[in-house]
Amino acid sequence: MSDTTTDHRSRTGALRRERTRRKLLESALAVFADKGIETSVIDDVIGAAGVSRGTFYNYFPSIRAAIIAANHELGKEVFALIEAEVSQIPDPAKRVAQGLLIFQETALAFPLFAHFVRAVGLEAAGQTSLLTDYLPTHLEDGMAQGRFSALPMQAALDLIAGSTLVCLSRALAAGADSTHRQQVIAATLRGLGLEADEALKLAGAPASPLEPPVDSLLVKSHQRRGSEM
Repeated sequence: MSDTTTDHRSRTGALRRERTRRKLLESALAVFADKGIETSVIDDVIGAAGVSRGTFYNYFPSIRAAIIAANHELGKEVFALIEAEVSQIPDPAKRVAQGLLIFQETALAFPLFAHFVRAVGLEAAGQTSLLTDYLPTHLEDGMAQGRFSALPMQAALDLIAGSTLVCLSRALAAGADSTHRQQVIAATLRGLGLEADEALKLAGAPASPLEPPVDSLLVKSHQRRGSEM
């Protein structure tokens, strides 16, 4: 067998595996939207996807792993879109503030995503998280320009992850208003080194939810959830 044939088969197999994984995630999102994240089980997902239990286990060792993976896929869409929105802002402090504001507004506009963030919690903030993919560059810029204090990167990431998660969880549980979100983001910016007045000003800047493409997982899962309400 030639190397070309082997490479072709490898690529074909990889594409097939990716399609199956995508199908499982889309089915899982549909199930979570219909039944709720906490009450869904593996049988629900494999029934929706039309695959065997063995196929599910080829990709995810548990329903919890599928929840974390679904959260990661939704998060990838959100973070990439936020990055596109804020990357051209010259001031790194404003860049980070706008990113946090847009994230909060988007999560509340797409409640299923917000519930995923809360359900996964700090498991989504580890060394291989989306936070470590996107935020360090902006934080490093802020530190280099004297906009942020010279903090250990992990400390800065933990500050942002913890405050964002608690703020979002409170909003879901008790309907905390925009003033509370502004205060939490301002406190986060102060923790990064900004003066109180400027932190409050940046945290109070206008921000709108993202408008993801109609074929995105974020929109599809939101529409599915809306149709079931």
